[in-house]
Amino acid sequence: MHVARIVNGSVAATMFPWTVMVIKTSYGEVQSFGTGALVTPLHVITAAHLLQMPGEKVAIKYGSNVVEKMKIAPAVGVRTISNRFRIEEDIALLLLETPLSSVRRLCVPPLDSGDPDKIPPEGKPIVIAGFGAIEESAPGEGGFTPRQLMYTNEIVLPDNHCDDYEGVLISKTFCAKARGTGICRTMVQN
Repeated sequence: MHVARIVNGSVAATMFPWTVMVIKTSYGEVQSFGTGALVTPLHVITAAHLLQMPGEKVAIKYGSNVVEKMKIAPAVGVRTISNRFRIEEDIALLLLETPLSSVRRLCVPPLDSGDPDKIPPEGKPIVIAGFGAIEESAPGEGGFTPRQLMYTNEIVLPDNHCDDYEGVLISKTFCAKARGTGICRTMVQN
C-alpha cells in the first residue's frame, strides 16, 4: 500500500513561504514530484529518493501555495549524501540556476536544552507540510495529490508508539501522530 503524505491536512495558504515543489521531468513530462525547502537563495534541501533516476531534468516550483500559480526555476546541480538509498541518508541539495532573492528562506528554531539525542522532545507539537498525496492508494494507483500546499499538526510520541512501522523509525527519526491526520498509513483513532 502507498504511504500517504498529508492525510486529512489543511491548506497551508501563505504559512510556509520557503516550501517549494521539486519536480523531475523527462521529455517534458513530469515523472515525479515532492517537497523541498529553500535554505539559501540558491539552494533547496529535499529528499534524495525524489531524484534517484539519472538523466532527468530537475526544477522547483515556487512563489505560491497553489500549484497552478507557481513559477518554475531550473536546478543546475544536485548533491546527495549517498549514492544508495537509505532512509537515514535521504537528503539532497539542489543548486538553482539563479538566486531566488524574493522568496523567504527556511527558518530553523534553536535547539531545546533537553536531550540532544531526542530532538524534538516527546510531547512537543510539530507541523508537517508538503505537496504529497493526501489519501491512501493501492500500489501503482498514485493517490490523490493536492493542488495546494497542505499541512498538519502532530505531537511527538515515544518511539514505541511507531513500532508497527518497521524500517522507518530509526535512530535519526522520531515518532509523531495525531488523531485522524498525519503522514502515516494508519491513523490514530482514539
